[in-house]
Amino acid sequence: TSRGGWKSELQINGTAPVIMPTTPTPMTTCPSEAPSFDREAGTPYSCSSSTTDDVHLYWTVDGAAVHMALTAKDVSGWLSIGFAETRGRMDPADSLSGYGMNVSTQKLLPGYDVSEDNTVLTDITNREISTLTIGGESYRVLRFTRTLVSIPSGVLSLNYAYHNTSNTFPSLHTSRGGWKSDLMIANAPVNPLCPSEAPSFDREAGTPYSCSSSTTDDVHLYWTVDGAAV
Repeated sequence: TSRGGWKSELQINGTAPVIMPTTPTPMTTCPSEAPSFDREAGTPYSCSSSTTDDVHLYWTVDGAAVHMALTAKDVSGWLSIGFAETRGRMDPADSLSGYGMNVSTQKLLPGYDVSEDNTVLTDITNREISTLTIGGESYRVLRFTRTLVSIPSGVLSLNYAYHNTSNTFPSLHTSRGGWKSDLMIANAPVNPLCPSEAPSFDREAGTPYSCSSSTTDDVHLYWTVDGAAV
């Protein structure tokens, strides 16, 4: 009657030492996988993550806000980013799309049915769509700012879609994809290597499991590393 799983890799124990660190390492919280790109003149985005060589996401945390940019190489058409409701799925999602010189919000329904909806993502400001040269290559760029309070525990599940040439939106995309695992946008109050997403549960009387991960509100996995055993 139900099935599911943990779609991304689950960190059960750390390495050297086995005990999980109390704070995330800089690479965990702020990877830089894409060509450097300035958020404003002389100030590059702090972090970046790529799904392909052609699609990159950039972000900088600035107080209570996160400045973000989605870029797609050799694209002149529309570009869209979605904030998915379910990890690893493209829909349903609230999306922000740029086409021509316009930027608007939509609700992406199951089956990729897109409808304009100005009641979603109302906390997003500084919306801008443009075409820029980054690292000597032409990119379509969708920039925006979002408040961190809208991002539970600093974690997002994101997807993207674009059309190579058409600025008629919505229209059938020529490419889509996403960040299948959670993307750490900011330092969360919990260690990302040892999340605690489920109700506390004792491994033995008075000693709860150290870590937990959930696929739904109803299914949870708990673990504690104890020497060479888990």
